[in-house]
Amino acid sequence: MQFIFACLVCVLLSADASCFLLPDTSFPTHYTIKFQPDLDTNFFVGQVNITLNTTITLPKITLHSSLLNISQSLLDGLPATATTTINDFLEVVLDSGDELQPGEHDLFIQFRGTYGEFGLGKVQYTEGNSTGVLIVNEFEPIGARKAFPCFDEPHFKATFHIILVAPNSSYFAVSNMPQINNYTTSDGVVFEFENSPKMSTYLISLAVTNFPCYMNTVHLDDRYLPIRVYSSNASEYNNKRAIRYAQKAMSFYSNYTGISYPLSKLDMIEYAKTRAVATETWGLVQFRRGTINENLLGYDNFQRFLTISHEFSHFWFGDLVTNSWWSHLWLQEGLATYISTKFVNDLSKNEALFKLFDISDLFRLETKPNTIPIVPKIESNAEIEKVFGDIVYAKGAALFYSVENVLGPDAFQRAIRRYLRAFAYSSASSNDLVDEFAKEKPESNITSFLKSYLYQNGLPIVAVEQHTDAYVLTQHDLWHGDRRWTIPISYLQEGNNTGHVWFSDDQQSVSIPRIANSSWIIFNIEGFRGLYAVNYSQVLWENLFQHLHDLPLNEFSHLTENAEALYDHQLIGCDIILNLFDKSLELSKESSHTLFNGIIKVFSNMCEAAEEYKMVKEHIGSKKIFNDLAMDFFIDCSKKDNIDNEKLDQCISWVRTNYGHEHLHHVHTKNESAS
Repeated sequence: MQFIFACLVCVLLSADASCFLLPDTSFPTHYTIKFQPDLDTNFFVGQVNITLNTTITLPKITLHSSLLNISQSLLDGLPATATTTINDFLEVVLDSGDELQPGEHDLFIQFRGTYGEFGLGKVQYTEGNSTGVLIVNEFEPIGARKAFPCFDEPHFKATFHIILVAPNSSYFAVSNMPQINNYTTSDGVVFEFENSPKMSTYLISLAVTNFPCYMNTVHLDDRYLPIRVYSSNASEYNNKRAIRYAQKAMSFYSNYTGISYPLSKLDMIEYAKTRAVATETWGLVQFRRGTINENLLGYDNFQRFLTISHEFSHFWFGDLVTNSWWSHLWLQEGLATYISTKFVNDLSKNEALFKLFDISDLFRLETKPNTIPIVPKIESNAEIEKVFGDIVYAKGAALFYSVENVLGPDAFQRAIRRYLRAFAYSSASSNDLVDEFAKEKPESNITSFLKSYLYQNGLPIVAVEQHTDAYVLTQHDLWHGDRRWTIPISYLQEGNNTGHVWFSDDQQSVSIPRIANSSWIIFNIEGFRGLYAVNYSQVLWENLFQHLHDLPLNEFSHLTENAEALYDHQLIGCDIILNLFDKSLELSKESSHTLFNGIIKVFSNMCEAAEEYKMVKEHIGSKKIFNDLAMDFFIDCSKKDNIDNEKLDQCISWVRTNYGHEHLHHVHTKNESAS
């Protein structure tokens, strides 16, 4: 009765996102999957045994299947009928009509499938004068259901026993786990693999190939770990660097998390992968051709290093602890992006090597009022793909950076370690990690802060006005809506006086005492950076221009990034960008090049003001900072930039006043040369 009621509710409320999710009345505990790929056709056959549990009396088992031809199904050894319905649901009913009682059950399904972009795929390769074929898989996010019937949602974790049948002895098979058996039958050569830990369906990785292998055994923690590379030209010459990167990455993550890499081997395979550059599948990671071969064109060694660093961090953030649903993907991709950045910078001992936080870049992600939040609502299978983008990866990583600034490195690491231990071999939601962070500072606004950034899109603008005894802050929605944030504000006043204050989402304004005789103040400082831009009043901008020589280089750089973010959204005039550019040259600040995007935007805005456009072009060109060809390449006057007319008039007036004399001199000199 409970199941029937749930189905009725789903029909009546068909717009409810939960209606395309599997019911939680049954769940898998173990799969035994056998694949027999045919290398000569476009089809494969297979069978799956699923051990599952039901929590209530059920008339049917509902799981996922897509584009598979079901030839036989048995439920507890009895004949059953499997029918595909909406949302890739596969409903299995006993032919006898009996209901299933609560407890453990066994489901057997035999099937036939077609190779494709998702599911199992057949890939051609060429090496020298020879060609060949290999079988691989692409399951993330919902491709496993195209390869075998399964509970294809990330929170349905189970153990997996994989069996692969290669066509003949010239081929072999690999998967996440070590091989435990190998024998020949009339169907081909059978490869069986050790049971996996509990994991999600999309983390299965497999390959049937005749690639050569290069192997090295590395020291990791208190053991030795075999690492193998499979590719059409695997060798020490081509792949030794990839194995060295792998060892360093896993050693860092093991030390940082306090959890050693959970598996007993690691394989990497490289081929002409067409979708993501690499997979995050522990035990067997699949890479696009060139990303682990240091002697192939297409990627440089730093890109290879970044790819390995990111994907291997997923062994902890994604594989060990998995997002409970794709809405919470930032727990994997945002955290993996951030932690792998920590590793890269730790190894290089140079944070400038791979800079994560650029406020102008973050604001460029918010190009429209309807961008998704970091934790978006997903209301259909088709909407899952939209989550795999820069909002989750880059903005999500920047939010982790801000959290660590608020908590401090030690507290941040403690929270991460507790989170991993609490949800190891299970799944977690965003609130689970938020709760762990909040435990480190229960008296702070950390929960309100995180939820205000996670569950709504956009970013806040903090406006600052100078009063006699205080600086008064107000916050505004970038897109002029009514959204509010809880913001960790940081500032530096003249005399190296720093401070921090919370700007809660229920506060109309915040006042910061002004130190006597202080001429300037700057916000969002190093070591406490947050996800907001600061719109200084004109008086404060003028004060900063007069004291830029007092700012550390990193704060000057951030000020330019902040200005670019404001200018992109027409919150300041071009005079601020051009002033910063000129001042940076006067003071020999090394960050003038960071204004490139802002300068290009100024040109784009002035395309219709031909004379003033020339004035700016001559002035910028005379400084020899930016290559003229590069600027011309990025400036596109064929696209009308929707700049506010008032701001354009102000810009034209400022340019005439400040660059007009240079232009007249330039024209005069040119005329003299001509005569």
